Amino acid sequence: NEELTTFARILNITLRIFTLGLWGSNVIDVTPLEASRAKLLQLSQISQTDLDAAKANEEKAKKAQEEAEKAQKEAEGKLATAEQERDAAKTAKNDAETKLATAVQEKADAEKAQKEAEGKLATAEQDQADLAEVVRFFNAIGEIPNVDAYYDSRLTAQNALEQKLADVAQRLAL
Repeated sequence: NEELTTFARILNITLRIFTLGLWGSNVIDVTPLEASRAKLLQLSQISQTDLDAAKANEEKAKKAQEEAEKAQKEAEGKLATAEQERDAAKTAKNDAETKLATAVQEKADAEKAQKEAEGKLATAEQDQADLAEVVRFFNAIGEIPNVDAYYDSRLTAQNALEQKLADVAQRLAL
């Protein structure tokens, strides 16, 4: 385009010189030369218009590329965020599974402890019945041993066991 513009200028100057030299001698008709000159000028203007349009298109392409790069960076950021959220969800799932397994184990332990407590309670009730029999025996012969201290120690052990069962049940409920 620049070469075409330069050529048009040189040709324009040459035509002017040639026209001026021959005009005075009336050797040639300058109308076709003027038409050629106008055509060259028009072509150089069209070329300049094409160049301006190409520059504008280049600017648009640059903008489009910048926007595409920006969109790609945003997409990469969103992808990274999604991957982090996925990893967090996996971690939460694993934690929940671990808590569930722990809760199942604690429930089994609580059931075992409850059976043990029921067994101890049955033993305590039997001991209480046996103690009552001993008390009746000693009442019958007139002498009473320190049965209250023995009974209180058994009751304290039973209460402690029941409290432990209640704590395990409460943890299972959580």
